[in-house]
Amino acid sequence: MLTTPEQARGSHAGVTVAEQPTDPDPAVTLPIEVNVIDHGMRAVVTIHEGAARDEVLAALADAGVVFGIDFEALDAALAVPGDHQVAFGLDPQPGEDGCVRFAAHQGVHDESHTGEVSEDGRVDLRGFAHLAEVHEGDLIALVDPPAEGIPGTTVLGETLAPKPGAPARVVVGDNVRYDEEAGQIVATAVGLLETESARIAVRAALPVRGDVGFESGSIEFGGDVVVEGSVESGFRVHAGGRVFIRGDVDNAEVIGGSLVVVQGAVAGERSIIRSDGDVGLRTICGGRVEARGNVFVEREVRDAVVHTSGMVVVEQSPGRLIGGEVVAGAGVYACEIGSKLEAPTRVCVGIDPLAEGQDEREAATPTPVNRDALVVASMALHRAVSVEIGHVQWTPDEIQLRVAVVVEHGEVVVHEGARQAPKRPDTMRAVPGRR
Repeated sequence: MLTTPEQARGSHAGVTVAEQPTDPDPAVTLPIEVNVIDHGMRAVVTIHEGAARDEVLAALADAGVVFGIDFEALDAALAVPGDHQVAFGLDPQPGEDGCVRFAAHQGVHDESHTGEVSEDGRVDLRGFAHLAEVHEGDLIALVDPPAEGIPGTTVLGETLAPKPGAPARVVVGDNVRYDEEAGQIVATAVGLLETESARIAVRAALPVRGDVGFESGSIEFGGDVVVEGSVESGFRVHAGGRVFIRGDVDNAEVIGGSLVVVQGAVAGERSIIRSDGDVGLRTICGGRVEARGNVFVEREVRDAVVHTSGMVVVEQSPGRLIGGEVVAGAGVYACEIGSKLEAPTRVCVGIDPLAEGQDEREAATPTPVNRDALVVASMALHRAVSVEIGHVQWTPDEIQLRVAVVVEHGEVVVHEGARQAPKRPDTMRAVPGRR
């Protein structure tokens, strides 16, 4: 029986030969997954065993990850299959807030007083206290603008805008100017620097709460000074502006640039009151007063030296001017000049005792005489009074001693009624801080 070749091959030795399966392609690997999370700030890759570095980088690029790849973290992840963070975004940095930087020379006012140290190391407890004083035009502070901050970046390369800093809060008070363009805070007047919270101001008047004494020290200030109490013996108050003292001055020195007002008494031979403007006193016994304006005394001038370029006016009854020396360029007004006890009293009018380089009695070239100056004693002018008009002295016998005696234009004139004295200006009554 004949067999076909196919039959012979199919039944060789009675064995059926099965078809062998095809081997898988060794080049085929599982895909690498990339997930961008946390609003683009992190990239996580899923790495399978056998993944190559270049494959992971290619997968990151396909996913758009272009920033913040941590190559050290990536290389470590290749050895451990699984999920790994391999790219990190950069958070934006907020800008710094603006700030106020005070000038290096500006200090803080310290109301405590430890004395003034001299060059030889001695401490003078009557010395001047240290004040945080500024003058017109002084730079008080610089205002730094806020910073914009630093932008951030996602792993996808997107820019994240930063939060800008807040501007400095600046509130300017009295006597201060803020130049926003230049970022400068400047004083517009002399005074005491005050900083409270965000408010910056210059107080033109320095208040002294209490007496000027060992606790406060002496006061030297470029603006106005208001002393709530008295000025104790041996202490000084120097002001570039006005001085208001609500108490007394006892053998102390008070100097004001434009005005001095003492609502109490001035007492003691060592007391000195000096002003480039007016002076207003309640009463003075002893001491010295110098003013380039007028001197107003409410009640009495006794045994004092008063030199003024203007007038001396003793305002209220009894209005006595007794003893001492009064030299006034524009005149003297009082109810009573001298006393029944014949206290020596010198009154000179018509010349300026404070004229530079001049002395009313010793100058080689006499000071020009103001012939409109008056000496008015509305009640009595006693015999021990020496009256001079310019450089000419009038004896008591030459002056008729009766009511309303007036020496006018170098001649004695008897008036029927009292000559009305000038009034104290309102500036003497307006004490800073008093309502």
